[in-house]
Amino acid sequence: MRKSRLSISRQRLVELTVVVLGVLIALGLENLIQEARYRADARDLERALISDLTIAVELSLERQAIAPCLTARLRDIGDRVDAATEVIEAVDVVQSSAGRGLVRPLVYRTPSRTWITASFDRAISSEAFKRIPSERAASYTRLFAAIRIQGERNAEEYFMAGDLGYLFYPRSIMNEEIRVETLNKISTLDRYQHLITLVSRQIVENLLSLPEIGEDVRLAFGSDVRRRKEFEASIRSNYGDCADLTVFDRLNSPAAS
Repeated sequence: MRKSRLSISRQRLVELTVVVLGVLIALGLENLIQEARYRADARDLERALISDLTIAVELSLERQAIAPCLTARLRDIGDRVDAATEVIEAVDVVQSSAGRGLVRPLVYRTPSRTWITASFDRAISSEAFKRIPSERAASYTRLFAAIRIQGERNAEEYFMAGDLGYLFYPRSIMNEEIRVETLNKISTLDRYQHLITLVSRQIVENLLSLPEIGEDVRLAFGSDVRRRKEFEASIRSNYGDCADLTVFDRLNSPAAS
């Protein structure tokens, strides 16, 4: 009787062990499958991050290319305001595709394209982001923090430029108070322009100095030759011969970083 009970107990123990092992194996396989999914999501996420970083490089190079044009334009407007006595002749309007249809005219054009951080904003709390190697994830964090601040500065500059719209209207009254106020606005815009250009240069240098990220962005930017040519043509069309398009040559080879 005892042997029979012992045999039954052993059999139940074996069955229980088999069930437990089956559950553990199933959970292990499920975890492996989930981890594989996360790693696949991480690869897709990095492709999205590289796409947004490529746009940031494009905008940064645009800013560097047009810096001579913006400086010359502000200097010209400032000289005309400074030289005016009681009145000032209308300052000629500059316009771009982004500015068509605006109620107030633009006498100083700044880039208006958006600096994109959407991919990073979605990624930061995701499981996929945790699967990116820590050093590379830290690089993404630093880069997108700089890009977000740069976008905010660019938006502030764009709206400040609209405050000079009254210079478009002919025979504007130019007393000393208005002159000082206008020159202060021009001076502020000039500081913004130089700061944004400086940070744009830093973003490109920092990004391209990163071994894997920099090369991915360089390849992504250089692979679409048609897009690059259209982008350069757009800059030349909007800003003229003062634009320095040689800044784009930095992406031609790894040595450029």
